[in-house]
Amino acid sequence: MPKLILFQGDSITDSRRIREEDRFTGSGYATIVSARLGLDFPGVYSFKNRGIGGNKISDLYARMGADILDLKPDYMSLIIGVNDLFRDYLSCGGQRSERFERDYTALVDAILCELPDLKIFLMSPFLIPCESFYRIHKESTDIDLDRLISDLPLYQKACENVAKRFSLPFAHLHPEIDKALKLAPAEYWTPDGIHPTQPAHEIIARKWLELFNKIR
Repeated sequence: MPKLILFQGDSITDSRRIREEDRFTGSGYATIVSARLGLDFPGVYSFKNRGIGGNKISDLYARMGADILDLKPDYMSLIIGVNDLFRDYLSCGGQRSERFERDYTALVDAILCELPDLKIFLMSPFLIPCESFYRIHKESTDIDLDRLISDLPLYQKACENVAKRFSLPFAHLHPEIDKALKLAPAEYWTPDGIHPTQPAHEIIARKWLELFNKIR
């Protein structure tokens, strides 16, 4: 039986996947990874994408049973956190990264208690500030966007802390994006500062495969 790889997270992972058909894993990094591993290891792995756009860590915890535990994956990757940052600013007027870290810890602990043999790795949330990012969000909210961006590293660090707590592989995606920004302007890598273009999804896919190759 093929080993199941589960992609989890928010819209970065979702990438317009088709909910009713697992073969269609969206237009992002999950499909890039599935194509490469499917070609290199025919029949060895199967793939499911359960990312949902707009999800925070609490949303993922609430659907953990159906979208993680019941699937009994052999491997799982997780990218989440940017919605937590935005919602914390909208509801509380500022970051609450300590709460995010506590909730993230509780999620991973609950998953590993039920699926102790599951191999998990974590990747950090990211933003790519660009003109469209400021234009879109200034129209829809009065959040101090510069302050929000400056607080993102607190959420990235929280993800890293969770990985360290459970001795899980972890990757910061921002350094890879910073390298890319030296090659082309921000708008080449994102249409809105949050969602990656196809070349940016390739960045995530390459980092994903680096981590996977360490644990497979």
